[in-house]
Amino acid sequence: MANQDHVQRLKDGVEAWNQWRQEHPDEVPDLSNAQIRGKDLQGGDLSGADMHGNSFVGSNLSDADLSETDLTRARFNLSDLRNTSLKDANLIESSMQSAELDEADLRNAELIRADLSSAALIKVDLRGANLTGADLRGARLIMADLRDAVLTRANCAEADLIEADLRNADLGGANLSGANLSRANLEGASLDHAKFEGTIMPDGNIRNQPSDNKDLRDRPARSIGEIIQRRDAERSSLEDRHRWSS
Repeated sequence: MANQDHVQRLKDGVEAWNQWRQEHPDEVPDLSNAQIRGKDLQGGDLSGADMHGNSFVGSNLSDADLSETDLTRARFNLSDLRNTSLKDANLIESSMQSAELDEADLRNAELIRADLSSAALIKVDLRGANLTGADLRGARLIMADLRDAVLTRANCAEADLIEADLRNADLGGANLSGANLSRANLEGASLDHAKFEGTIMPDGNIRNQPSDNKDLRDRPARSIGEIIQRRDAERSSLEDRHRWSS
């Protein structure tokens, strides 16, 4: 269970929290299984903390430092994590539905079976990250850096990977049905047993598995404006569901 003194210090505000961390550099914050929903934690120093099972639903964590944290099964649905450092973080089975992660640093993060469905991941740095079995349905990975990332058996259906860098990434067994890979770089990527059905490939052509004879050559690629509009609509719908369930 969480150290309640640590939880209260964080709830007292980021400025006081960061000062306390500077004064106690050897103390590892224990915020495990705490409920810190809807808080403004922008710029907070949470590096190295134990926050497994925590709920940050709807919180503002933009520009925060969450590097090397334990965030196993933590919940970040609808949270703002733009420009946040999550380098080397443990995010196994975490939930980030419709979270904003544009330009976040997720290098070498463990995201096994994480739920990133409908998340905004524009220009995110996922180099070397482990996304085995992750749910990336409808995620916006435009211009994302996924070099050397592991996406084996990841569900990338309807994901937007426009201009994504997937060099040497492992996409073995991944579901890429309906994904948009326009102008993506797949040099050296492993695509063994990946599923393609109505997938827009880097050259703009539609790829289907051999068993699918449906002609989708005239299917138009989604524009970035349409992608953002759809993301906003889905985010609004999820916000409504959370509001009614709270």
